[in-house]
Amino acid sequence: MTPAVYQRAKEIFLEVCDLTAAERPAALDQRCAGEPELRAAVLDLLEGDAGPVDLDQAVERVRDHIDGLAAEPPPRVRGYRVLERIGEDEAGIVYHARRLAPGKRDVALKVARNRVKFDAEKQAEEARLLDSGLTTDGRPFFALDLAPQR
Repeated sequence: MTPAVYQRAKEIFLEVCDLTAAERPAALDQRCAGEPELRAAVLDLLEGDAGPVDLDQAVERVRDHIDGLAAEPPPRVRGYRVLERIGEDEAGIVYHARRLAPGKRDVALKVARNRVKFDAEKQAEEARLLDSGLTTDGRPFFALDLAPQR
């Protein structure tokens, strides 16, 4: 879980923790729409708020979550070879990829995680946009020149 997701989860937790069990699902549907990772994080916080926390169990859940993220296979995008995952934010996951044709070049390939934020970011980057489309499993992506890594 990224620090940004954790921060948002804490904010939503504070908004819904005093709601009744019957009111919470609708509030979570509204605040976490299309973001299952965020919803799961809020639910974990709510579960921990319900009583004493078994620290070993909590650590194991975090490890399982991180292992799940690492196990996520890279996307398949026609015309690109995805080389490695280099970052992520609320809008999507960024990969170092190589465009195969025309004009082979390394690019930053961003695959959508949150469609609304992704679309807004894509519009903001329009002047630098090299390509956009859908991954083979139907997720939107866009490609930009790859900035040198620090």
